[in-house]
Amino acid sequence: MNHINKFCFTILLYLCACGGEVLDDAQNFVPNESPVITSISFEPSDSNLINYEDNLIPDIPFIVKASAYDPENEGLTYTFTSDQGSFAGQKESNGEVEVVFVTGKMKSGELVTVKLTVSDPTRRNNEAVEVIYIGKAKPKANIKAEKDGSLISDGDTITLASNGSCPLTLTSDCTGSFLFVEKDSESNPQNISIGDKDKVFGLETPTGTNKSLVATLYGPDATVPDPNHMLRVSSVGTHKVWIIFEDMLRQKIVILCNVIVTP
Repeated sequence: MNHINKFCFTILLYLCACGGEVLDDAQNFVPNESPVITSISFEPSDSNLINYEDNLIPDIPFIVKASAYDPENEGLTYTFTSDQGSFAGQKESNGEVEVVFVTGKMKSGELVTVKLTVSDPTRRNNEAVEVIYIGKAKPKANIKAEKDGSLISDGDTITLASNGSCPLTLTSDCTGSFLFVEKDSESNPQNISIGDKDKVFGLETPTGTNKSLVATLYGPDATVPDPNHMLRVSSVGTHKVWIIFEDMLRQKIVILCNVIVTP
């Protein structure tokens, strides 16, 4: 018998001797089952919060609760993730988990979701996943600026006496801030932003409900009775005055007015 045949014969004898045990182990093998998520729910921390489903903004807290079990009664690991917020205060007890989800940065119309991954740490890649829909980010704001009841369009001209004033009615259908900015050198509205939060004209209203305020442009020589909600144009001549609105998602709308100040 050559060396190869001897080796094969030896292996065959080993398999025959151990085969019964190997087959018995295979027959008794029970695969590890994945965890099972039995429930997942959420509610706003503020019970008075209404109509948030399509009007989400940053910094709204929600309480998220879930329950799960492992078929082999192994310990479970609960992991919450979201691209639109953060989590805090996770608590686990007897197959149940609770966590606070706080909405974060988002864009108008963006879907806000929370993903729960429940895993059995004793088995690799053995997990259950559920995604829960919280709501949708608020729509983009609708604003308008009016002078004496007439709508001001982007690029319109306003004539203002040096010692005069021009009240404008500013309207928005959501909470946010208006501001006047005089900047003659700028041509791109995307470069205009609300930099001085102390001078903004704050406006608060439920999304979808119009609300207005009056803000006034003053000539350089005018008497200003109220330093709030105003801008004093710097000098006689033509100037670019930008009307900016920024909503709670920090999305902005800009309207350019060409203001001609006469002596």
